Amino acid sequence: MAKNKIFKSLVIVLLTVLAALGLAGLFLLSGKYFPGNAKISVPEKTIAEQLAECLPKSDLASHEKCAQLLNGIKNFDECVAAGFSIMKSNPPQCTTLDGRSFTDQTNSSWEMALFAINNCEVSKIFQTHSQIVTLTLKNGNKLTAIEPEIDDVFDAAELARAKCGEIRQMATE
Repeated sequence: MAKNKIFKSLVIVLLTVLAALGLAGLFLLSGKYFPGNAKISVPEKTIAEQLAECLPKSDLASHEKCAQLLNGIKNFDECVAAGFSIMKSNPPQCTTLDGRSFTDQTNSSWEMALFAINNCEVSKIFQTHSQIVTLTLKNGNKLTAIEPEIDDVFDAAELARAKCGEIRQMATE
């Protein structure tokens, strides 16, 4: 009989704890008591995923959405990221559905460009409006990359100026 009372007490305690945990979970999800946890973000769809949704559809809204997405593709990397295939050519090329072709004009990454600037290896900088940056290195080699935002290369050169000195030949188109 005593064992039965202990068992019932344990069951009541266990159910109480489980109920409390369930309520705590609801509060966490609601964000009422922990507002930082209330924001559950859903990752945005990639251009490739959005195009895969709108291309098979024939309605006007889908056609306009696809046209807008295609117009947003401005360079080789964006073309590849949108899911279009890379042609086996030298240099590699990517063509969109609307017939525009983009050539991979880089031979390096932005991180490598920053590394060269920060290690005082750069003698000249040239930047295009399409954010393609060509760095001429002191050893004569050229490094080409795409900067994330226009003029980022000049900002990086300015930050490295105290360590490396001024890069005297900087130009833009």
